[in-house]
Amino acid sequence: MKTDKQKSMIAAQAELDRRREEQRRDVPPGIEQEIAERNLTKCGRIPLLRAIAAVQAEMPILRKTETAVVPTKSGREYQYKYVSLKDIWAVLQPLLSKNGLIVTNMLNNGELKTYVWHVETGESVFSGYPVDMKLAPQALGSELTYARRYNLNSIFQIVADEDDDGAAAMDAARRTGSVSASLNF
Repeated sequence: MKTDKQKSMIAAQAELDRRREEQRRDVPPGIEQEIAERNLTKCGRIPLLRAIAAVQAEMPILRKTETAVVPTKSGREYQYKYVSLKDIWAVLQPLLSKNGLIVTNMLNNGELKTYVWHVETGESVFSGYPVDMKLAPQALGSELTYARRYNLNSIFQIVADEDDDGAAAMDAARRTGSVSASLNF
């Protein structure tokens, strides 16, 4: 049974939906998309997004050729395969250049941000990954390399030949606490 407040909210939402539908009927076909594209073009998003889409369309499925061996607290170890940053960059860099994009990285307040810039418009997107700044220098370097790979994968939707369906990530999250990342426009 719905309360009066719930009924009132449902009625208000229905009225709002009805008004939006009326407004849509008064707009010529395709004009909404044209307005959206004009707004995106004004701020440079269409060229940037088209360039990223072009890179994604040409990006091949990469092979996991590297193996990491990770010791556990119990004295055992487990292994997983991954695509190295070197292998990602070897394929990605020519596609970036061809599509007028560059990549930069910035470490700030315990987060590595990987920016993808559109050279002509100056617009960018970034993906951020938290980094433990208290690590020893060698371990920090490894974590930064991992963060760069993770951020590039996030932006360009890079796919590898094998996927563990997140099993390794879930194991790592259980051992170290959860990790979050973000992609921002």
